[in-house]
Amino acid sequence: MGVTASTILRYENGSIDNTKKMVLEGLSEALHVSIEWLKGETDEYETDITDKRELQIRDAMSDILKQLPLDLTKTEDAFSKDLLLLMLKQYELFLDSFQHACKNYKGNPKERTLPK
Repeated sequence: MGVTASTILRYENGSIDNTKKMVLEGLSEALHVSIEWLKGETDEYETDITDKRELQIRDAMSDILKQLPLDLTKTEDAFSKDLLLLMLKQYELFLDSFQHACKNYKGNPKERTLPK
């Protein structure tokens, strides 16, 4: 966000009044809360994500995107992006299979045995 930890502390305790929009947006995104809540304009603590793992996934993906483009040759950079896309697509296929298995075999002991 381009500010020091002590500056953030001063924003939090209210000793800085002229909060910059970029700082508020950065804090809002990092803390997963609304800008209105940060500014004290609402008492409703709102977040778009409640599962800690979902926050970690979102933060990890954000960190990956911040690193692009990579400091590689053009060919290496293209390969790394292709590989990332392939891994994400494979994960998407895994999720489809997992959801299908949960839906069709959950609670059915006969279907739990593996074929010989």
